[in-house]
Amino acid sequence: LMNQSSSNDEYLSIKSNNLINSIKMISICEKNMGDAIIACCNNQNFCEREACGLIKEEISRIINSSIEENFYFEAKNYEGNLCFFIGSCSNGIASSVNFLNSDSGNSEIQLKLCRKS
Repeated sequence: LMNQSSSNDEYLSIKSNNLINSIKMISICEKNMGDAIIACCNNQNFCEREACGLIKEEISRIINSSIEENFYFEAKNYEGNLCFFIGSCSNGIASSVNFLNSDSGNSEIQLKLCRKS
């Protein structure tokens, strides 16, 4: 039983890291999601919309169509303050923290996946 659990944890870890790397590279208005997340953390618009609302919609759509697990996605600004989060999942396997950099600032994002009980 222990082995099955740890291999499942490893699977969720790989899955969360792959998914967060994909999310960063998604194109929105000929720019990437990373730029949109930084715009959200800076309280700016992106693609002529309020950035946080836009990316919450996009990320939710992507994650919900990609996985069966519950998820929690968060973005923080360079000071470590939470910009936004989506989902809820307390005891899960998290991706590594991904750092986003652009001319307009920096952010960090992380995704956690939880098995549905």
